Amino acid sequence: MDDCYTNVCYLIHFDEPVNRSGVQHYLGYASDLRVRISQHRMGKGAGMTRNANARGIGWRVVRVWRDADLDAEQALKAMVPKNLCPYCNRRAVRQKARLDAGQNSQVQGRPSLDV
Repeated sequence: MDDCYTNVCYLIHFDEPVNRSGVQHYLGYASDLRVRISQHRMGKGAGMTRNANARGIGWRVVRVWRDADLDAEQALKAMVPKNLCPYCNRRAVRQKARLDAGQNSQVQGRPSLDV
């Protein structure tokens, strides 16, 4: 088995919120990432991915931490998963650039986030 897929923490980004709380990320631990992602895809993973799959919400693994354990998973969760998401942070950087350039459109009082 390839070591880059064993004993990892991973971050999933959902294309839209998966619950009423607006949660758009799932952070988990896997002893074998390939098996765990397959479980998520087949609806046998975490409740969040099952909910996303049932609602047709797309998702992707956006970050992986190698040589991890359950303590590392808890430490990463304490850091707030959305702050660790390179996809969200990239969007935030682009949004700020548009704001700075005066190119932001306002929709119902909220900045547009289309990229």
